[in-house]
Amino acid sequence: MVIDFVQVRSAMDAILGRLDHTCLNDHPELDPPTAEVLAAFVFARLTEALPGDRVRVLRVMVEESPGLSASYTEEA
Repeated sequence: MVIDFVQVRSAMDAILGRLDHTCLNDHPELDPPTAEVLAAFVFARLTEALPGDRVRVLRVMVEESPGLSASYTEEA
């Protein structure tokens, strides 16, 4: 096992908890608050939060509604 999903969920809860029930326009780091910018924001924070020697974040996808999504990846 590389990582327990409980650790991934905990990291995601911490990242998204800062944004939940807030106006995304009030977060300067999300300027402009598009799905693409949000995916990049989560990617960066998740990469920082997870143990880099064991886990590598490859892609984060944000789905606005069924069939409408944006994803962020970084070239290795």
